[in-house]
Amino acid sequence: MSKDNRHKEVTQMLNELRTLRKNAKITQAEMAEKLGVCKQLYSQIEREDIRLDYGRAVQIAAIFNTTPDKIFLSEKSNAVGLASTGTDNN
Repeated sequence: MSKDNRHKEVTQMLNELRTLRKNAKITQAEMAEKLGVCKQLYSQIEREDIRLDYGRAVQIAAIFNTTPDKIFLSEKSNAVGLASTGTDNN
């Protein structure tokens, strides 16, 4: 996959996350509190300033009563925009 296509998919994934948050009427500050991080860090996630690790993706999905796959995986590719933590969360 080209770098441009990957960037478009990551942007689409983050837009989906932002839409879910807004539809749930949750502010960035509230999301940050639910995740146990500062608002600035959560804002950086939505702006794609930092990569989202899988553990945090699981936490976010739980807030929306779904799975990380439904939010963070593209139909065209595997793991879009998720950084591996190198640990097994099973």
